[in-house]
Amino acid sequence: MIRKILSGFSNVTPGGIYLPQGIFQVKLDQLRIRRVVFKIARGLFYIENKSYLPLENAKDIRFCVKGDNVPELYRVYWPAVKLSGVYPKVFSYKYFNSCKYSVSSKYPGLEFHLFTLLFWEAVMFCVTFEKP
Repeated sequence: MIRKILSGFSNVTPGGIYLPQGIFQVKLDQLRIRRVVFKIARGLFYIENKSYLPLENAKDIRFCVKGDNVPELYRVYWPAVKLSGVYPKVFSYKYFNSCKYSVSSKYPGLEFHLFTLLFWEAVMFCVTFEKP
């Protein structure tokens, strides 16, 4: 795994520009990252609800570098949800079970489960699953 990650580092951009010493470009396998994040969210759903969440119900995933990149829907529900995680400096999450509430007037019949996953207090993913 470490070799695979390190093989994605390069000091040359795809356009052939050499980067200064100590600066690297990292190529990420976005499909694999999506799959892993969805699996983590599904595992957390099981911990919270003691039931399985079908992968087909996954509707959206966002990689949020800064707090202002976070979709508004997540920011609205954050104050109502506690932060969970055994080692918050390594991994923490917020889970909002919207089963009892209508999430949006734009989609009146749909309800969602919302996850915010925070890794190393720096890398954040927002994941949405439709209620089964």
